[in-house]
Amino acid sequence: MKRIMALMATICCLISGIQAQELPKDELSVYLLGGFTQLRHGNAFTSEGKLGGGGGLSYASPISLHWDVIGGLELLSYHSAVNVDSLSSSAERMYNDGGRIESEYYRAQIAGYAEQQHITYLQVPLMVRYKIQVAGDHKFYAAAGIKVGYSIITHYNSTIAKLTTTRYFPDTEEEFLPDMSNHGIGVFSNQSTKGSMAFKTGNISATLEIGMRWRISQRMSLYTGVFFDYGLWETGPRQSETNLPLVTYDDANNTLLYNSMLSSKNQESNTLYVDKLGLLAVGLKISLAFSGLY
Repeated sequence: MKRIMALMATICCLISGIQAQELPKDELSVYLLGGFTQLRHGNAFTSEGKLGGGGGLSYASPISLHWDVIGGLELLSYHSAVNVDSLSSSAERMYNDGGRIESEYYRAQIAGYAEQQHITYLQVPLMVRYKIQVAGDHKFYAAAGIKVGYSIITHYNSTIAKLTTTRYFPDTEEEFLPDMSNHGIGVFSNQSTKGSMAFKTGNISATLEIGMRWRISQRMSLYTGVFFDYGLWETGPRQSETNLPLVTYDDANNTLLYNSMLSSKNQESNTLYVDKLGLLAVGLKISLAFSGLY
């Protein structure tokens, strides 16, 4: 009986040793990805997706012959465009009227508004990957998981074909019409601006990948595939930055001031231009993986 138990223990050890030898080695990958990206707006001002891309590093650790767990760090830039035929802006302003603090609204009617929006996220992918051999040493793979991101770069460019401004005083219901351009009241053409804005610190996207792993050498492989990212958490401007007017006027410097739709609202109607903002990306991914580095 003791001999049988010892033999069984020896067989188990041999099987474990064979499995350990057959288990693939960990992989360190450097990759590029790019394709269609979009900042999805949750209201009437529909955005148009643009080309975006990025890259990163990932580390894959096998848990069986077919399954890996993957973690990493990547940068991914999202780009969108918004084009609106007409919209209005209203900025609440305070002024001193003989010792009394009164309010007014700086109103703007906008024709031909266009805005380019660019946001770059630093993301941490957390995924599981399944691989199966299909031809020689080459394998098909499918992966799924999430990406936890933080916006690190935000930028926009906007243009206005025609801008008509007035000043409205709610206490007296008076409105000064566009004939006082030295007070910011008038008709202005071909206005443009650019700038940056702060966003919520976190977002989570679901991510999917499918593709092929091509064995180049004993320690090097090339992964080619497609990816799809869809934002699960709403992302958008920080709360303190959603109160800005789209258009206002600086009396001290006799200058028109502008902000992005992403961080603005109509202060008279208390309405956000972009009430929801989500992420979307789909495209190609190419990875160069190195195994057996230690």
